[in-house]
Amino acid sequence: MHKTSFVLVELIFSIVLFSLLFIYTLNNTMALEVKNKKSYNKLTSIIQLEATKLFLEKNENLDLLQYSNGVLNYNNNLLLDKLTSYSKFNKNSNIVIQLCLKDTICQKWYFKK
Repeated sequence: MHKTSFVLVELIFSIVLFSLLFIYTLNNTMALEVKNKKSYNKLTSIIQLEATKLFLEKNENLDLLQYSNGVLNYNNNLLLDKLTSYSKFNKNSNIVIQLCLKDTICQKWYFKK
């Protein structure tokens, strides 16, 4: 009788221990997944901005840029969407473009006239 109760206590202890370990592992895995999604979205936005900047450097006619309702178009073609702010102005011998994408990433670009 004494042996069976000891085995039962060991079994209960093992079940509790493995349950706690499983919950801890699951919690960390979920937190890591959320962090990875945020990092992925941020890096995707940065790549979009950098690609747009490179496109504008290659196509030097910045007069074809049009902004309305969070959408930036170039020659009536979609360039960027989900912009929260945009401004374009002349400063010395440069054209300066300031923009924010999804309220998370803001950049200021300088282009020679």
